[in-house]
Amino acid sequence: MAERAKNNKNSKVYTPRGSRSNVSSGRPNSRGAVRKGRVQGGPIVSIPWALLLKGVCFSTLLAFGIWKIDWLAISNKVQQQVNKPVANVSVKGEFTHLSQSDLQALVTAHIQGNFMQVDIEDLRANLHTNPWVQAVRVQRVWPDGLSIDVREQKPIARWNSTAFISNEGEVITIGDNSHLAYLPLLAGPVKQSSLITRTYLDMTEMLASRNIGLTGIDVDATHAWRIKLSNGIEIVFGQYDVLNKLRNFLLVFDQKLRGVSEKIVRVDMRYDSGMAVAWNKDTESDLQASR
Repeated sequence: MAERAKNNKNSKVYTPRGSRSNVSSGRPNSRGAVRKGRVQGGPIVSIPWALLLKGVCFSTLLAFGIWKIDWLAISNKVQQQVNKPVANVSVKGEFTHLSQSDLQALVTAHIQGNFMQVDIEDLRANLHTNPWVQAVRVQRVWPDGLSIDVREQKPIARWNSTAFISNEGEVITIGDNSHLAYLPLLAGPVKQSSLITRTYLDMTEMLASRNIGLTGIDVDATHAWRIKLSNGIEIVFGQYDVLNKLRNFLLVFDQKLRGVSEKIVRVDMRYDSGMAVAWNKDTESDLQASR
């Protein structure tokens, strides 16, 4: 027995590198404890699992409680702002035909309720019910405002007696266009409105270089064209090649008729190789007397 004890005393326990040893400083590990290894020869520190878990849970609950209180405060503040009624409405745009009272009535009917309850799309659609509104942009302005940008229609000519042609070539019905009497009057079948509008624009460009304006176009049921120039001359065309026939007229006008244009009443371009000129009564008398 004494010899075995002596051998045990002088013996060492070897364990492979990287593996755990159940022997440390000759003392067994404590059950339920986490043992940290030595750092730079320091003592071994053991922390019970229960104590460590308790500390982690406490920290987590504390952090969660702080976040919950802050979130409620922020939420209440947001609700107070959102529940405000709309107090400021800004309407922007350059208006000639739209009245302030008309716009105000269209807007007021759709801003009942709180700031976030305003239906932006519904408000935009309601503003478009006014024929003079070409485009609308509506935006919320925090905390209690609305910004409304309105682009007004730009008429370039009257269409019959109840509508006008916009700068985009669209026929806009307004019921009565008598207040637009300063604009050229275009008349004809509704199905031909796009063609008439395009032809009007082309004719206007052709006449502009001669300082002549176009005051009206009329297309009858047979699709014959009749135009009225700002110098008082009326030109009658057939159904086809209206623009080419206008070019032919302008060639003759530049060479023969410019100096006597004030004496011309009507020019008929419905001939294959010529034109017929109708003069005013005084000029007709002078022409007859000179024969």
